[in-house]
Amino acid sequence: MRDAVKESETKRIAVFQQLHAAQESLHRLDVLLLAAGDGGGGEGLVRGHAAAARGQLDEAVRLLAQGGEPTPVARVPCSFCGQMIMPAATLCGSCWRKRTPTAG
Repeated sequence: MRDAVKESETKRIAVFQQLHAAQESLHRLDVLLLAAGDGGGGEGLVRGHAAAARGQLDEAVRLLAQGGEPTPVARVPCSFCGQMIMPAATLCGSCWRKRTPTAG
């Protein structure tokens, strides 16, 4: 029984490491895209997809850390593009326009 618990924890740590590596890769991608600017080559679209992937990875890490079920997170539509975003966001992860955060 003890070996099974130890093996399970080892696998859990390995999953955390992989998720963290994916988060770091997405962060580096964001930095590269910001440095490249938006020359009409689809960088904004790529940034939107990267932001969505980063959000999904963050949720996976949170779930793994808690060992529980997903909790619904309140989202509001961006007033510019309509994508669902966090109410406290000051920048839309899809269209990258600055916005005023809402109370929820």
